[in-house]
Amino acid sequence: MKQLSLLFMVLLVLGLSFSCSKKEEGEMPDTDRVLLQTNMGDILIQLNEEKAPISVENFKAYVKAGFYDGTIFHRITRPDEHGNGIAIIQAGGIDESFQPKAAIRNPIPNEAANGLSNVRGTIAYGRRQAPNSATSHFYINVTDNTGLDHNEDSFGYAVFGRVTEGMEVVDKIDALSTRPGTEIPERTVKIKKAKMVK
Repeated sequence: MKQLSLLFMVLLVLGLSFSCSKKEEGEMPDTDRVLLQTNMGDILIQLNEEKAPISVENFKAYVKAGFYDGTIFHRITRPDEHGNGIAIIQAGGIDESFQPKAAIRNPIPNEAANGLSNVRGTIAYGRRQAPNSATSHFYINVTDNTGLDHNEDSFGYAVFGRVTEGMEVVDKIDALSTRPGTEIPERTVKIKKAKMVK
């Protein structure tokens, strides 16, 4: 009788271990990634389709259409001497001649209330003043910019992924000098190719 009880306990523990491992696998899906190949190095971005499905679908559509190829990182923002402001690098719709590219898709609903925060290394959508106006423009947070999150005073800016490789490239871009009185980098930082990778 004791042997049967012991066998039952062993099987129960093995069964629980198996089910837990399966659950953990389900919590860490092999999500889509996007590789931004720039003239300053590569940036690999892991997309969060679970938390931001609309934003991710939109970003992937622009990538697959080749929209970002040949565009530039056109904006670098930094806090002022008092620490006020944000630190981001922005891209997604300006070509090398500094001409805007027309969006190829309609603006999307803002998913900023998805629980993802604008912390260092995350990617999020830029937009106009209207909350649901994002199209192709995106930015990468160089520092924690939680003031851009959804809150009671602002709808916020939707995070939809994070940089998993290439933050040193992001930092190199951020360190570039800007044209006097502007947020425009003096050096052209071109996205040579944006492509989906697994």
